[in-house]
Amino acid sequence: MKKLVLGLVLGSLFIAAAQASSLRIEGELIRQGTPVTTMIRLIGPPEHRSVVYACPDGCAPDHEIWMYRVNDLNYQFRIRGGKVERVEWSRF
Repeated sequence: MKKLVLGLVLGSLFIAAAQASSLRIEGELIRQGTPVTTMIRLIGPPEHRSVVYACPDGCAPDHEIWMYRVNDLNYQFRIRGGKVERVEWSRF
């Protein structure tokens, strides 16, 4: 039982940290809710951009994934409605 509680606590901390991801450029934060115009002004156009569709046969765009390499880290931004919905990063 103690292992289960510990696992749940550690898991919730990991999820909270992933949701709190952001990128600071020139003193400004890029995070959930940041307009894409601000992103482009601060870090330029994405190195790679892909559109994710709502259904497998491509019926309508659901969101976009914008990818950047900043300070030896890979950043992936989920864009929906012209704003950042989620920020994720990795070292590789």
